[in-house]
Amino acid sequence: MVERHKPVVAAHRGGGYPFGPENTLYSYRRSVYECGAHILEIDVRLTKDKQLVLVHDAHLDRTTNGQGLVGEYTLEELKKLDARAKFRKRNTPIQPLTDGSMDDPRLFQIPTLEEVFDEFAGCADVTFFLDMKDTGAVAQTIELIKERKLENRIIFGSVAPGPNQAVRRLKPEGIPVGPDVVSVLFMNLLSRLRLFWLYPHKHEVVGIIHSASLSAFIPPRGIKGKLLGLAEYVLLGGGGRLVNERLVRDVRHSGRMFAVFGVEMSDPVLIRECLDMGVEIIFSDSPDIARDTINKWKRERQPSQSR
Repeated sequence: MVERHKPVVAAHRGGGYPFGPENTLYSYRRSVYECGAHILEIDVRLTKDKQLVLVHDAHLDRTTNGQGLVGEYTLEELKKLDARAKFRKRNTPIQPLTDGSMDDPRLFQIPTLEEVFDEFAGCADVTFFLDMKDTGAVAQTIELIKERKLENRIIFGSVAPGPNQAVRRLKPEGIPVGPDVVSVLFMNLLSRLRLFWLYPHKHEVVGIIHSASLSAFIPPRGIKGKLLGLAEYVLLGGGGRLVNERLVRDVRHSGRMFAVFGVEMSDPVLIRECLDMGVEIIFSDSPDIARDTINKWKRERQPSQSR
């Protein structure tokens, strides 16, 4: 679905601070209708009454005026919260939507997955990248996708191995799945050793965080955490950039699209650096900056390609 738009603007969490409150209808609308995003990255969790809602963190306090865990609230209770918490703490104004819909009471509520599917059902060029934060939400999410006949507009991907494993067991054939954190390190290792051809290609789209301590995604306790920390130290010196030209080339030569995400992807310099390497999907908290940077990069390349 997104191939013909490469390089692709992907709205990470729909867009984050200061673009707009993440995982809200406001940010999703602004990303698609005003910035031309072709992928919406969505974080999915279950409420106390088993409803699918879009929240990144397990706790509510960073992004809303609520407290406690998402899973301790019913959908009705969550709908009373305001997702503009960070903006109000920092006295940051929110840019009005150009369609004049700022009076829609749902804009800054925690949305359900159904609401977002309904909002963009008619936007055939929009793909939903679902980051399953709750393994228990996987089966219900897949049933909703099948009910709405959205199989050809979905990509799954999670940094945690558990949700990805559940997705692979339950998903309809043909829905792409990105790699988890362990797979990312394994791919990186094989690429650096020039043995990427040994990688068991079970990921149709490869999405990698630009630079971070990956051991943050799996706690250091236990054998898995210790092995992950050791692998990260050997590969990256305990942290640093995961994306490099060789890895991008290896992934693309295997016939897969390469995506990069992370807080750094609001920096035009780093976005251009990734585009020059051959990265095809830019997941950004600032879809407006990503759009402008990609468009400028495309314009600059046109003369050289036409000669």
